[in-house]
Amino acid sequence: MEVREMVNASDEEVNDPNSKDFIRFMSAKQGNDATTIYVHDHSLRRTKVNETRNFTLSANANFYNLATSSIASAVHIPTPLYDRSKKSQTKHTA
Repeated sequence: MEVREMVNASDEEVNDPNSKDFIRFMSAKQGNDATTIYVHDHSLRRTKVNETRNFTLSANANFYNLATSSIASAVHIPTPLYDRSKKSQTKHTA
């Protein structure tokens, strides 16, 4: 499990793969920590960040032999918030 101290970092810092404050997270949908980062402007530029870790799943008798991970679990947060989705960045609130 990865543990980090909370920091007061900007959007640019947490979304810059070269920053020490870059946030990687395991996506239960993808099964790894790869992501696509969209530039916050109208250029549609994006950066693909390759995976460094994958979920290792194995049958678990406690869950009717469904494949589960014994070292990671999923926290369900609305997908656009942490998928760095282009769609979530184009929404503006008044």
